[in-house]
Amino acid sequence: MSAGRSLCLTFKGDKPKRKRVKESDGARPPKRVPTGGDESDAEMYGGDDQGTSMQLTVAWVPPEVTGEVTGPCFVHQLQDNGCAIALSFQAQLAQVEATVVEPPSLPDDWPDDGATLAAAEVTPQTIHQVWVATQLPMSDKWTFKSAQGTFLACDRYGEVTATNEARGPQEEWTLQPVDTVPSESALVGPRRGFALQSHYGGYLTLDEPKDDHARRRRVRADASAPTAGGVWDLRVQWKYRHAFRQTQRKATAAPASRASLIDEAKLSLSRQGWTAGTTAQLPHESRRELLRDAGPPLQAQE
Repeated sequence: MSAGRSLCLTFKGDKPKRKRVKESDGARPPKRVPTGGDESDAEMYGGDDQGTSMQLTVAWVPPEVTGEVTGPCFVHQLQDNGCAIALSFQAQLAQVEATVVEPPSLPDDWPDDGATLAAAEVTPQTIHQVWVATQLPMSDKWTFKSAQGTFLACDRYGEVTATNEARGPQEEWTLQPVDTVPSESALVGPRRGFALQSHYGGYLTLDEPKDDHARRRRVRADASAPTAGGVWDLRVQWKYRHAFRQTQRKATAAPASRASLIDEAKLSLSRQGWTAGTTAQLPHESRRELLRDAGPPLQAQE
């Protein structure tokens, strides 16, 4: 028996198996990059176009429009010293407050790229600083759920709570983009943000601290207009923002198909027969126009 012959059983009609070409250096072939003009910012945050990197999946990125505010959301305000004041829910006291978040310290020899800069920004340190943002269907309202399953709410007096596990009008918020936020800090500078307006018209704003070293601050929603303390820097996870952008691209990439469906519906409607058994009848004005265009009736032949 030949040494190079396989001992596996073969049957008549079986297709021969193709041999895989092995890489000489042991490296895996590069992944196929999707074509068609689909721009992605995956490489900016240390990932790939396939979105399979764990670092890319949990990366916190800023939303550009209100529709991108979905999924886990980090609501905070940047400070002069590089720290941030994050909106959090104190489960033990059952109250909503703002806590100070320190930025991570990175070595000086780290590369100055997008992934490093994203890692150097302030991120949530506990699950109590993460809110799950959800836009209500067919509405411009959002809800924010805490890690305990309760929703961020506000009453008519501006008191902010998060104790209800069911959402109602008090748990609904409107997101308003703010293009320019005045800031006296040279580090922060003019920035963009979002204002959160409650069902009763008040804006979510930080209370003035009792002292300069206060680690916790209360929040209220009774401001009549968004001020510097009422504009928040939102961060969402990259995969949720990327999914929203993919959906928007697909919706805008096929306007011709929707137009063809509308034209087909109009054509079908124009070719229907209007009889006494149909639910829709021609109006009297249309009947008069048809009779006028047809001319005088024919005389009966004797």
